[in-house]
Amino acid sequence: MHCKTTIVDSEVIYSGSPNLTHNGLEQNKEHYFRMSQANIVQKVLEDFERTWEVSTPVTKAMIERMNFQAVERARKKNEGAVDSRNRRSASASLSRSLATELDRART
Repeated sequence: MHCKTTIVDSEVIYSGSPNLTHNGLEQNKEHYFRMSQANIVQKVLEDFERTWEVSTPVTKAMIERMNFQAVERARKKNEGAVDSRNRRSASASLSRSLATELDRART
């Protein structure tokens, strides 16, 4: 489970597996727990603050680099899909011709 946590007014936390999307919250089977025990909420808040203190601010340059990388991944995936279709096509014809030859050899 890849856990997500939502902190509400420093008094309640929701923690679980759903993405905060329509499917994540309405369509998928997910675990999502509501906790309001003060000691648990305090520990989650402390953990968040420690994580926030050592985090790296996201800059415009980082966003541009991430966007460029996403476009490159999509382009390569698209090229790979075309290559894969071409290989499957060649492989399917080879398989059919081998099957014919094997059938002939058996008789």
